[in-house]
Amino acid sequence: MAGIDKTYVTCWEDYVEVRNWALQVGTVKDDFGNVFSPIDWLPEYEETEFRESIKEQCERYKVYYSDPTHLKEAKKVMGNDWEPDPNGKGELMLWNTPIYFDVWLIRYCPIEFIQERLKQQYVNSYIELKERHSEYDHYVRPAVSSHFKILPLSSFPRIRQRDLRLHVQVEDTDWRYSDETREWHHWLECREGNTNTETIKGPITRRKFKRYIKKCGFPAGVRLRCYSNYGHFFKVVIKR
Repeated sequence: MAGIDKTYVTCWEDYVEVRNWALQVGTVKDDFGNVFSPIDWLPEYEETEFRESIKEQCERYKVYYSDPTHLKEAKKVMGNDWEPDPNGKGELMLWNTPIYFDVWLIRYCPIEFIQERLKQQYVNSYIELKERHSEYDHYVRPAVSSHFKILPLSSFPRIRQRDLRLHVQVEDTDWRYSDETREWHHWLECREGNTNTETIKGPITRRKFKRYIKKCGFPAGVRLRCYSNYGHFFKVVIKR
């Protein structure tokens, strides 16, 4: 098993064990408020397809070890830290998981080979995560502020067209926005987040924008970069 944030399986029985366990646990809520179903991360493999793919990989791995050029091409796909199994075993990706799901797996998954992979990924923090002494467990978001100052690089939108789209980006990369939950979170909150931009639909007014800032839950000090499809461009500093 190799590849950053990825877990691989080398035999059909291991895949079935994980799939059956994931189906059994169903939908869960983790220690940080994320609600998800582990089965959603699993690719669907048919047994015949799985075994044939593993067999084909075993043959390719023999070539990789005899031809450095082939190995170099494989690393472009699998990642630079990837190495074919020296015993000639093939492998297929089990899943590629976000941090909050990994933390939940560390704490609740009983499957041994999953835990061994997580120990490799989180070699310096596995015990802290397991025992709930990690930086995620201790983080508390600073007090929320709804006060802000606009830095007019262009202007705040005064156009009230319904087709106006205001894109809001957080300059601090510690904050991420989830398209699914429609919430902003600091990375230490160990929550889902897949982008640094949220889009507000028009018409836009200062009152609506202030309500939006309050809803986001940003603490003082956060800086926003805002631009619209009509060419407006300005920055916002969240103040105390």
